[in-house]
Amino acid sequence: MVTGRDGYGSAADVAAVVPAVAVAVAAPRLVTVVAAAAVAVAAPRLVVDEAAVVAAQGGGVGAVVPVGTNLVRPGARAARPGPGHPDTAQDHLELRGVTALFAVKTSDIGFWACSTARCSLVVSPPRERPSPWSSGSVNTPPGGSTCRSEVDEPAFSGLVERHRRELHVLCYRMLGSFEDAEDTVQETFLRAWRRRETFEGRSTFRAWLYRIATNACLDLLAKCRPEPATGGEVLWLQPYPDRLLDELPVGDADEPETVAVARETIELAYLVAVQHLAPRPRAVLILRDVLGWSAKEVAEILGDSVNSVNKALQRARAGMREHLPAERQDWTGGEEDPGTRELVRRFTDASVAKDVDGLAAMLRDDVRCSMPPTPGLYVGGDTVVNSWVEDGFADLGRLRCVLTSVNRQPALAFYLWREQEGAYLPLTIDVLRITGGAVAEIVIFHDDQFPRLGLPERLPADGTE
Repeated sequence: MVTGRDGYGSAADVAAVVPAVAVAVAAPRLVTVVAAAAVAVAAPRLVVDEAAVVAAQGGGVGAVVPVGTNLVRPGARAARPGPGHPDTAQDHLELRGVTALFAVKTSDIGFWACSTARCSLVVSPPRERPSPWSSGSVNTPPGGSTCRSEVDEPAFSGLVERHRRELHVLCYRMLGSFEDAEDTVQETFLRAWRRRETFEGRSTFRAWLYRIATNACLDLLAKCRPEPATGGEVLWLQPYPDRLLDELPVGDADEPETVAVARETIELAYLVAVQHLAPRPRAVLILRDVLGWSAKEVAEILGDSVNSVNKALQRARAGMREHLPAERQDWTGGEEDPGTRELVRRFTDASVAKDVDGLAAMLRDDVRCSMPPTPGLYVGGDTVVNSWVEDGFADLGRLRCVLTSVNRQPALAFYLWREQEGAYLPLTIDVLRITGGAVAEIVIFHDDQFPRLGLPERLPADGTE
């Protein structure tokens, strides 16, 4: 038998496919000798012994096969290109894209031996389920073992990091707080590392992480679930910079419906409505309606039945209809919409000029204004404008504004001139929701949010840039 870590396959099997070539897989992997020539595997290419090259070329066949070459015909089971993707079936697969007398593929269950036109998997069926770390659901950790019990922490971190942004957005939708989402993602990664033995490859690695992240959010909400204020405002709400949302996987980003769903379900109005839902219906709504997962998939994540998931979704949708603004369906576009851009420009100019009447003219009659984490919700044009006047808006000093965007909404970062500093310093960030050509909602955030948005710490005096 071929000896080594797993002991799968026999020397006779190898000899039947490659009669004149000896295959050696670098320690601590499989090692065997057949006839007089040898081939050694060393990342990132298959390195062939010079004598074996001569022997192979003598047979009119090339001898070097890059790691990552697709060795199987399209549609074949487990036919994924790249290192670390074994096929557990006893099968003959076409060698695509290369001509080789032999090719070797390391994994925890054996290696490949290939002839000129056909490729045979020279292993016996595995005695236990193959490691998911070497399956199509995740990539083999570079330079590390493919066994889940042996994968090292740096390699594991590399696997989970590629999912960080989408997991962070998932947690943000669940919790409404950027900072809480960051903490929960870290908890997710820690749980995943500690429970890596439980990943058996029955689902994708991504789905496994989503399950851990969702349950981490539910655990946090079970310990301490904040309640919206009496006016319905969510005092723990924080903005999410668009520059970070741009890091999300592209997916079907070219589909108009997909773009609309992704944009509208990250808006602040949507986030506020979600925070009014009980935790489990909240999770079901996000996984089903936002991410498009099936009821069966969501049931597996939450450990519920499909029937329970469907009932929770009905409750969640009813709650969203109750808490979303009535005109929510009349959304007119993002900041790239020409009408929106023009309204934002006029709103900026009027704000810098402290033109209260000009600002009032751009507000809907039912406009809403809040300033988390400060309690208070102002509804109606006159009420909002009066609150600004009472707070001394007209008497503020000189203002400057930097346009930005958060939650796929236009945002205005205001700076106030501070004589002692000789510069404009951060004041507030006004996030606008615009519908029907007017401002429908203003959510104002404090100056502690400036760094997260990548905004300048200060602006120089006028005319000194």
